[in-house]
Amino acid sequence: MTGVRIVLIDDKPAFVEKMAQSVRSAALSAGVRTEFFKIAESDSEPAGRKMNATLTGLLKELSQLRQGESERKDLTENLETAHLVFVDYDLRGTALEEGLITGERVAQLIRQFMSAGPVVSVDRREMRFFDLIHRRPSGTNADFMLHWEDLAVRSLWGGQPRAYDPWYWPNLVETGTNYQKRVKFVSSNYTDPVARSLGVPEDVEAILPGEDPRLELDFREASFAKVAEASIPPKESKAVMDDCRHRVAASAVGVWLQSGVLPPQDILIDAPHLVRHCPGLLRGKPIASNLAKLTAKRAGAAVPLDPEKLKRHRFRHEFWLDRPAWWLSGILQDRGIKDIAEPWNKKPLAVEFAEDASRFHRPSDLAPYESEGFFATRYVRGSKTFSGIQYSPSSRLAT
Repeated sequence: MTGVRIVLIDDKPAFVEKMAQSVRSAALSAGVRTEFFKIAESDSEPAGRKMNATLTGLLKELSQLRQGESERKDLTENLETAHLVFVDYDLRGTALEEGLITGERVAQLIRQFMSAGPVVSVDRREMRFFDLIHRRPSGTNADFMLHWEDLAVRSLWGGQPRAYDPWYWPNLVETGTNYQKRVKFVSSNYTDPVARSLGVPEDVEAILPGEDPRLELDFREASFAKVAEASIPPKESKAVMDDCRHRVAASAVGVWLQSGVLPPQDILIDAPHLVRHCPGLLRGKPIASNLAKLTAKRAGAAVPLDPEKLKRHRFRHEFWLDRPAWWLSGILQDRGIKDIAEPWNKKPLAVEFAEDASRFHRPSDLAPYESEGFFATRYVRGSKTFSGIQYSPSSRLAT
């Protein structure tokens, strides 16, 4: 059984316990064993026996690291070994010497001074939310954002999708495991341009979503070193060690690939969307059990698509994503792929891919919406199937 070490941070012990219960149950159903390190407290509800440390203690140690202290204490040593860190977005302005600190600031400090894995911001939005644009909001230091109720979805922990399960969500176990590989890659290519190091084809570089307004940086031209420099506040830069700079860059580039480059499907394309455009690449019958194999969220997963036709188009550094992906521009020019050479003979699938369920369904069971990128129209099961989910912007849904 796979084991994952998780740090949970909030000002209220009750909420930390609630997160732990959701994660434990969902992860176990996916065959993942969880170990928690819990940090919480508030003025009215001090950390009790079930907590491993206080939020005040964490902030004190983070402050020492910001001031150049290199020695890790017991608390920060526990964060160093975490595969994943969950931070409540609303810490209600906990005090630090610089003023009030939020969950967003805690996420930033952990990334700059700790060797922990990906950081997840919890409850940035008040209700569960499906993004019809598939774009992560700018201005966040976390790797991912989820509602606390989302933590109970087993596919986040590597299980098969069952109900509400957005395709753009990550496999957190896979991402946490591959994080060290990303950091090692950055350390080996630190002064090289990001795009070239990742093997981006020359004809693709010009159309990459390179500009990052928050960092005021263009990923098409910048090196990993420049990405790290742009991500760290100048007043804290001297205190950030080289290995943490590598982690800062790995986090920023990972977010860029997973939340900026992949979702439009017009630069990198994943298996469920590729088979929609080139159904002739499917190996085996287009039945539910075979199509379900296309939704594997695992780097390097073997999916039922023709490997010989696609091997030269595959994104090589697979640990940067949690699913197989291919360069679309090369596929569209490949006359060896029959659906490209003879589009008039293409046999479309009888089903469409539901982006909010990560499964294929009959079009009559789905609601279309206007998308961005290569596919002008995509599909969801929608609020009639999944109650309590806000689909936004609603203007993109067909009426």
